[in-house]
Amino acid sequence: MLEILRTAILSISFASSQGDNRYCNIEANHVHNLPDLLLHYRPDKLGHYLEGQRLSYIEELRQLPGSNTEVFAPQWEVLEQALARARGASGGKG
Repeated sequence: MLEILRTAILSISFASSQGDNRYCNIEANHVHNLPDLLLHYRPDKLGHYLEGQRLSYIEELRQLPGSNTEVFAPQWEVLEQALARARGASGGKG
């Protein structure tokens, strides 16, 4: 999650310097709940991020020419594996 935050902040900084407010808004909306998830981790919150916020982010970003979400693919894969383990340990709940 920290790598996702770092990458997003750098992307927002660059986009801001280019005057791309729409991209900045999409990227900020993508990561604004991650600090709370880090502070108060629960598998259901991770699931909400991966299955809700992330999918909304990808859909919004597809509307911008030249945008790419592949930069987050390795981190998302790690988070998906962690969520699968947590759900397996809890019998599929949370």
